[in-house]
Amino acid sequence: RSLDVSDLDVEEAEEFQYFLSEGHDFPCLKTLLLRGIQLSDDGLLELLKNNQMSSLRILDVSNNQLTFRRLYDVSRLSEYPLKELYLSHNPLKDAGVRQLAQQPFCRELESLELSNVGMTESGLSGLLEGQEFTTLEELELQGNRLSGECLFQLLSSPAFPALKSISFSGTYVSVEHIEALEKDERVKVY
Repeated sequence: RSLDVSDLDVEEAEEFQYFLSEGHDFPCLKTLLLRGIQLSDDGLLELLKNNQMSSLRILDVSNNQLTFRRLYDVSRLSEYPLKELYLSHNPLKDAGVRQLAQQPFCRELESLELSNVGMTESGLSGLLEGQEFTTLEELELQGNRLSGECLFQLLSSPAFPALKSISFSGTYVSVEHIEALEKDERVKVY
């Protein structure tokens, strides 16, 4: 089952967030799409705290106001069997990416989208140092301030043993680095 409440206007988004704050049980919900509803860290925390979604595998909270500056903002995600997490166009910056990288549930993710989150090489270092992303196959990093050197570090890191594709258009990667990355047969580069 899937629930898509993306791109609501401000009033509708507030009503939906109020509805979720009351607490509900969604035992069969596998996909939850909450793109562009002005969701904040506190709003996400309320949603996760008050609602039972024991089957949730895909969570898309792209284009919101999430920062993950506080550890407990993201730690509640560990309660769900997530396989795909979409966080693009949120002001996570390096601090939020570092918080995310410390979470045990990340080991089980197969797809992680972090495009246009304000990440620099410091945030990517947080991903590399955080833990092993043992099942992560797809990683999207488009539109962040990343260089080719840090992407080489990512590809050579033991933290991403299952990585099959990486997307990084709109970063600060030179043509030479892109050509070298494309030669790596283990990973498709976009």
